[in-house]
Amino acid sequence: MLKRNAMLPTLLFNLIAGLRLILFRPLDLIGFRYTVSAFWSVALLNVLVAAGLQRAEIEEAALFQAEGLFPESVFILLVLLSGVLISRFLGSRLLQFRFPVIFLNAVFWLQLFTALYQHWSPSGLVGSVIYWLLQLWLLLVIFRVLKLAVRADRESATFRRWLATLAFVVLVQLPPYYLYPFEFWVPASYAVSEASAATEAQPELDVESVLTSQPAILAQQLQSLEPSRAGEIDAYFVGYAPWGDQRVFANEIRFARQRFDERFGTSGRSLSLINEAENIGTQALAITSNLAASLQWLKQIAQPEEDILYLFITSHGAENHDVGTVLANLPLNDLPAAGLATLVENSGFKWKVIIVSSCYSGGHIPLLADESTMVITASRADRTSFGCTDDAEYTYFGRAFLVEALAENTNFIEAFDAARAVIASREADEGFTPSEPQIAVGKTIEAYMEKHWASRKKSGTTSQAGLPGS
Repeated sequence: MLKRNAMLPTLLFNLIAGLRLILFRPLDLIGFRYTVSAFWSVALLNVLVAAGLQRAEIEEAALFQAEGLFPESVFILLVLLSGVLISRFLGSRLLQFRFPVIFLNAVFWLQLFTALYQHWSPSGLVGSVIYWLLQLWLLLVIFRVLKLAVRADRESATFRRWLATLAFVVLVQLPPYYLYPFEFWVPASYAVSEASAATEAQPELDVESVLTSQPAILAQQLQSLEPSRAGEIDAYFVGYAPWGDQRVFANEIRFARQRFDERFGTSGRSLSLINEAENIGTQALAITSNLAASLQWLKQIAQPEEDILYLFITSHGAENHDVGTVLANLPLNDLPAAGLATLVENSGFKWKVIIVSSCYSGGHIPLLADESTMVITASRADRTSFGCTDDAEYTYFGRAFLVEALAENTNFIEAFDAARAVIASREADEGFTPSEPQIAVGKTIEAYMEKHWASRKKSGTTSQAGLPGS
């Protein structure tokens, strides 16, 4: 019974010793108790404290994400492994047992002091100085852990202990938190997915009148499109925003159409299919039948073997890669990934740039990619993307790629690389699981688009600012 209840006193005993250690108070080896339960109890305590501190940083409602366990678990495993490796490097077998216990008890206090710094630190030069003093403090603490864990009569030199300290920081401290910066909590206003998105109240629509009016509305928009010109490489844009209960997707398509009209020569040959109740009587809806009819119409007025099709889709996405489709009370079906691929194939367009901005959108690449097609997606096949909130103007991907990157560069590959870096930085700053946008470039599409831009420049329909790489 005494052994069973000894875990808590041992934990408190070691935590007090850990505080003395980081404050550089006198301490020796017997200041800690080295048992299996002593290690795992402080390891679990550190995980709970990390979760609590992360939650305290978020003032609004927050959602728990289990991915936060990943860096904490990796960190603990690397501490154990480092104990083994450093013990061999410094020639002390006992170090593999002592080091993890001593270090994790120091970590408990270090993360508390770090949290205080993050909450109250001043900005500017003073804040930077404090930050780097904390980093120096961490190095000194690790060095003291190694010095304490190795018996005084060992032959390990000070230089070897410093080398082990730096190796520990690089191999243990950096990978879990910088390569995989997942956190336990994210603000509820940011972490919106198809399952948790807060939708605006929508009016009750007359289903029959809405759907029966669509053929005429769509036909009017299609008939306004200009036909392809003989001997020219023309470009057509189709925007598709089927999630009608949030304005962010309609905003994104409208901006995308404007961007492509201005920068990619689709003016007079661009079409938007958008689900929104406000324009129900004048706007062609983003439904599968309208997309199919639109692509077939373009097949007739374009030169599918020569012209370029830009298809931009933005919505919520499901784990099976279906494109979410809703508008108030209308009985609409999602667009399956295989169905989208069939529509694109039936369009007859050889040269295509297809952009899908949604969660799990990377799953469209295997179905859409070929030698004459470029496919760009906002996320990996098994990852969510971010920014599809009610109060957002554009999604994270839409802002980084459409609004920012394509404003500076009409080379899609370079623009994508720039947008991906911006998105990764933003997600890391906000503690989100990285969405990892994807791109697949066919062997011949890039050279053909260069040819298209060269022909536009020669005909005087573009300026130097519109050339690839500008």
